[in-house]
Amino acid sequence: MIAAIITQHHGEYVFRIGAQPSYIKLFAGEPLDDTDGWSGVPRTEEELDCLRQEITRTVEEVGGKVCWKDRRDSKSLK
Repeated sequence: MIAAIITQHHGEYVFRIGAQPSYIKLFAGEPLDDTDGWSGVPRTEEELDCLRQEITRTVEEVGGKVCWKDRRDSKSLK
């Protein structure tokens, strides 16, 4: 299934794990802590680390590569 997802999306697919703010609120330049409208499932750091490891292992099994970008890292938003 992972190989099919990667192949059908021209070799690239974005997994969004954890809770995510809406794009409008994300790029509005305002604090996000008190905003409504988040989507996804809130996760602890331990859960996120486990999911990252499992996704990486699974993707690499089918010959894919993984690049993690953390939305909290301002450098990854550039």
